[in-house]
Parts: sequence; C-alpha cells; structure tokens
Amino acid sequence: MSKIQNITTSNNNTTTSNTNNKTKINNNRRFKKKQVHYNKVINVNNEMFKIQDIITFNTNTIDVNSKISKNQDTTTSANNKTKFYKLNNYSNKVKK
Repeated sequence: MSKIQNITTSNNNTTTSNTNNKTKINNNRRFKKKQVHYNKVINVNNEMFKIQDIITFNTNTIDVNSKISKNQDTTTSANNKTKFYKLNNYSNKVKK
C-alpha cells in the first residue's frame, strides 16, 4: 500500500452549568476520558494488516485496546510503547 490514511475523531469539550445548585459540569476534564477512534494499517512480517484501535488518553497513560484473535504473535516496541499484532483472521488482511 502506498498511502496510509488515519482518520482521527475526538470528542469536543462541552461545558454545562446548572444555576440552581451553582455547580459546573465539564465533560472530558476530570472524570471522563478522551477516546480517539481510528483505523491503522501496520506491517508485520512483510504483510499488511488493518487494525481498528481505541486509544484512551488519561493524564500520561495510553491504553491500546484491539479486537484481535486469541492465538497471536505480539512484539512490543520500547520506544513508543505500542503493541503490534500479527492477526490470524485473514479477513482483516489488506490487499496490496
């Protein structure tokens, strides 16, 4: 594949104020985590795979949750702390 397009969608900060009890509720600031959904294409063992990840940003931690099969080969990169998965489900394989 020559082009890899990442579509990033993030939720906007919304502020709701209640004048009755004088409380302000700001979503995504303290109690709610920001989630970014996008499709990512990675290269594992010279084969292209498409993985749909949900990345949750909370303070300084990044959690990567992927829908993958149970039988898998995982390698961890220590630089960016991102896990790359070799998928056994060939329906997710991207045609070159």
